[in-house]
Order: sequence, then C-alpha cells, then structure tokens
Amino acid sequence: MRNQEIDSRILEAWREFNQLYPDEESALLALYRLTAKGSSYKNDDGFICPECKSFEVELIKNKRVLKCQRCKNEVWLTAGTFFTRIRRALPWLAAIWFIDRGLTISSICLQHLTGVTQSTAWMIIKKISLVVETEISESPCCAPVHSFAPEIRKRSILTPAWQRPVTELDNSEHDEENLVETPDLSRRPGIEQSILENLSRDPIQFDRLCELVKRPVPDIVAALTYLELDDLIKSHSGDRYSLKSTGIKPKPKFSSNESTNESIDINQRQPGETDRQNSPFLTFGKANLISSILEFTNHIFHGISWKYLQLYIAIYWVDQDKKRWQPGRLLKACGSSEHISSAQVRAYCSQAPVKLPF
Repeated sequence: MRNQEIDSRILEAWREFNQLYPDEESALLALYRLTAKGSSYKNDDGFICPECKSFEVELIKNKRVLKCQRCKNEVWLTAGTFFTRIRRALPWLAAIWFIDRGLTISSICLQHLTGVTQSTAWMIIKKISLVVETEISESPCCAPVHSFAPEIRKRSILTPAWQRPVTELDNSEHDEENLVETPDLSRRPGIEQSILENLSRDPIQFDRLCELVKRPVPDIVAALTYLELDDLIKSHSGDRYSLKSTGIKPKPKFSSNESTNESIDINQRQPGETDRQNSPFLTFGKANLISSILEFTNHIFHGISWKYLQLYIAIYWVDQDKKRWQPGRLLKACGSSEHISSAQVRAYCSQAPVKLPF
C-alpha cells in the first residue's frame, strides 16, 4: 500500500510539473533563472546583451545561446554553471523539483518519467547529491560505517571480486580507525565535562549519574544527547550510560571537487548556542536516525553501495529536514553551485566515519 501511495503522489506531482514546464524551452529558461549567470542576462522585460546592454537579442541553437543583433556577441547561458554541457534540461529540473518537494525518486523512476537512460538519471541524482554533500560535511555528528551494513547490497568498483558488497566496509573500518584521535574535552561545556568525569566503560544508571553530576535533570538529558551524538558515550538498556572506548573526532577531508571542507569543531560550542538545538534530528537519537536512513534507502533505492553512502545520506537530509531544506532551497543551491563533472562523481568515495544530518 505504501508503495502505491508514493507512486500516486509521484504521478500527481509529475502532472503538476508538466503543467509548469510543458517543454524543453520552459525547463531551460527555469534553469537559467536559477544561476547567477542567467539572472544577469535577463530582466523583467526580457534578455539583455551582457556586452552592450542591448535588448536586441535572441536565443539560438536550441535556446542555449544568447546572440546580440547589435554587437553580434554570443553567450552560452549554461557554460560555467552547474548545468554545463547538459543535453536536456527537463530531466535535471524534474529531479531537483521532485527531491525539493520531499518526493525523492530513484534513477529508474526518473528514467521512466523523462525518457533518459538509467545511467544518465543515476548521474543526475548523484551530482545533485554532491551539492548537498558540501553542506552535510559541516555536521559534527558522525556514525561508524558498520551501522549501515544492512543496506550495503549494491556493488561498486570498490567491491572485491567474488565478494559481497558489504565486504567494502572492512577496508573502510580500517580507515576509520586511522582517522580517530582522542578529542580535547577541555573546551566542552562544564556539564558535559562533569558527566565524562563521572562515567567509565562500565555502564552507570541515569539516576546515579544525576546524583554525581548534581545538575538539573533536563540539562543532564540534553548534555547526554550531545555526547552521544558526538560518539563520546554509549547508551545501554535500562537507562544506563558508559564511555566509548575512543572518542571520534573526524579530520577534515577532501570533497569531490578537491577543495578542503573543514568540519565544525564541536568542542567550540558554547552552553548558550542554539544552532544544533534547533535541529529536528537532535531529539531523534542517533540509533533512530540511522534506522530511519536505512528504511529510507531501502524503500527508495532498494539497497545502496558503500562508495556513495554519504550521498544517499545527503539526499535523505533534503527529503526529511524541511526546516533546513525549505521548498526552493535545493534549486537555489544547484543554481549557485559550480559544475560537477562525471569524473568527479566516479572518483567520489564516502569517508569513515560518515557524517549525519544535524
């Protein structure tokens, strides 16, 4: 029943999309308006020449080139943008439009709706995911790779010959061990330091912890949530807590476009900081969040590969967090993004530990 309901929602949204963008020209113009380049070549009265500012311009070569009749200047409107060298605008706009509205679709679904090949649809979704990934890389919340083992069911170029896809995690877990180091706890809020001082690797009851910390119960609960999200403590059945064997502090990694993205230093958070408190995932709990991601990827994609795990998590973030990703925000993010090549997508590989939405 759930699949039928979602399929009907997609078909209804597809009809709405076709009313808004009935042909390739309307889709192209919509994409142009998203980019800074496109907006600079157009005003309320029509297109203008970027050289002589003349209104005597026309779109030629399948509406992709702006030609000025006065100075004869020609400008490729998509050149140098996220949409550089795309063959058809409609599949790109459709993919962004669906994800933006919480209707994430698979490459097979995009193929059936727009008529592109599945490989093209797959590449479109992965490039959109990379735009989101640059923002999720700021998250201080991480999770060990083995948490996602149940959904690692699709092969990639990293899968060893004659082995199951999940075996890719073996090397990733080794890399994860090399990435961790003991975090500096001296700059954490005082209540968190007090909790860590009173915890050991042996689980302790919550009531006993409250007696030792001597702070208001709601404050202790909030601090425990932060510490668990930051992989410094474990929660156990019976409302018990213990220290983890090692504290994970991810090092900055290189993104797919080979630029360094520094992670937010979670130790610099001050007691009154509210950015993370406003996150809809904060009270969700890490275990529940991971479970929700697994359910999402299984339902939409029917299994994923380790190589692109972080990109699937990024798509989940857009689909679920409508406070951060309000309608239209993904469209603007793609419009302001630099071009992402197919080679960059193929070279991408998730890093251990993976980042979670915050």
